Amino acid sequence: MKHWFTPQNSGVAALALVVFAGGCTMTESTPAAIPIEPPLATAAPDAETAPKPAAEQASTDPKIAPPSSPHVTIRTQSGALLRVDVEIATTPRDRQRGLMYRDQLADGRGMLFIMDAVRIHSFWMKHTRIPLDMLFLSPEGEIVGIVESAEPLTLTPRRVSLPSLYVLEVPGSWCRRNRVKKGDRVDVTNHSLFPGSSQREP
Repeated sequence: MKHWFTPQNSGVAALALVVFAGGCTMTESTPAAIPIEPPLATAAPDAETAPKPAAEQASTDPKIAPPSSPHVTIRTQSGALLRVDVEIATTPRDRQRGLMYRDQLADGRGMLFIMDAVRIHSFWMKHTRIPLDMLFLSPEGEIVGIVESAEPLTLTPRRVSLPSLYVLEVPGSWCRRNRVKKGDRVDVTNHSLFPGSSQREP
């Protein structure tokens, strides 16, 4: 699906954490303004037909986990540890596209959005074909709010009432099935973008 991120007035937040990851379109202002999407670059015909490297195929195919896949571990208040292998969206282009146009997202897979600042972030489901749960995370990795089972192909802004620095998207109803709630913690492993994160498998 696609994410469109439009920043609000706010300061930049430090990536101090251990966090966790999914994909729809996002608008990053409290108003329900819908930003115009920038045109996407078109690959040359020979590039389109050439076989993709395995790592690149893994990043676009929801059924293939990339080698040494970045992942997050959710620690629930009941003591459960839940691993989610994530794609990382850090650039404006990646955040705008998000999980748009995907026909499936396997259990245990998701997308982690790393935002530019701690603020109220808003997402929509334009061109997003699958329902998603959206977990909004503080810089310290605490889940400050969850939007469950966002309806595909809709423009309704989805947000929570507290600021966040990261947003994790996972398959719809995943949080309910795994009893993940606001206040649970997310640890990020195997990703160098997170200072202090573990580089070992849990």
